[in-house]
Amino acid sequence: MSKKKSFREFRLIEIKNSKEIDLIRKFIHPCYEGFQRIFFSDDNKFMFEELEDSRCFFYEWKEENSKWGLLSRINSFPTYL
Repeated sequence: MSKKKSFREFRLIEIKNSKEIDLIRKFIHPCYEGFQRIFFSDDNKFMFEELEDSRCFFYEWKEENSKWGLLSRINSFPTYL
């Protein structure tokens, strides 16, 4: 049985202080029912997404079209890392 997927707007922000927040990225991305974790590199140019069943995706931010470009799909990713 496949999990439901919807598309949502995500915002990557940087909290500067209690009164100032910077918007780093705003993008549309799938939101899956169930387990989903997203991590970003320190420079916010790469995104790593971990889903159920040890499926992972590695993306790079493409400035020319302001979207994430898929670099690699990783199956059977070790969850203990």
